[in-house]
Amino acid sequence: MNDDENMKLTMSINYCGEKELSVDITRPFDTQWTVFLNEIVQVLELSYGYSFNIQDDKGKKFGIGHHHE
Repeated sequence: MNDDENMKLTMSINYCGEKELSVDITRPFDTQWTVFLNEIVQVLELSYGYSFNIQDDKGKKFGIGHHHE
């Protein structure tokens, strides 16, 4: 697959200099945005150690334990 056909996100979170979590997410361009967003929320939750309890306007929750296909 051509790299131009992918969505990419690279981020690093450093929590008060104590721990750092880095992630590099690459998904096909036609991946639903909810799948991509769910992975971002999971990384944030893992770095802070708790759930943010985020949901969309239809009540679909994001984060650890929630999978969107």
